[in-house]
Amino acid sequence: MIHFRDRNDIIEWAEQNLPPQYRAVARAFRRGSIEFLGGFSDIISLPGWIIKVTSKFRKVYYVAIVVESVPFAEMCVVIIDNVPWEHWDGDKSDNPLYQGDNPEKYKELKNGCTKQGPN
Repeated sequence: MIHFRDRNDIIEWAEQNLPPQYRAVARAFRRGSIEFLGGFSDIISLPGWIIKVTSKFRKVYYVAIVVESVPFAEMCVVIIDNVPWEHWDGDKSDNPLYQGDNPEKYKELKNGCTKQGPN
C-alpha cells in the first residue's frame, strides 16, 4: 500500500506511473508548470487526485490518479479532458492532499458548478 505524505509524493507517483503513450505529458512534468488541484470524490466514477500540468508551449493536461478499492486499493494514472469541480473534496478536509494548491479558488469553482450544474 502506498502512503502519500504530501503533494510532491502524489506528483512524483503520477509522473513515474504515466503510461508510455503519454510522452508529451512526461515532458511537460519535467519542463512545464504543475498545479496540484487536490482530491475529488468522482473522477471517471472513482475517487482520486488531479494534477494540472502545463507544458512550456502552454498545452494543458489534466492528470488524474484514480483509486479502485475493490478488492484492495489499486491506483492508475489517466488523462482526463475536464476537471469535475462539482466533486472536489478539499472543502471537506483540512488535509492539504485534498485541498490542493489553491483551495479558495477551487472552492469558488466548485460552488460555480453546483449553482449552474455540471459541465
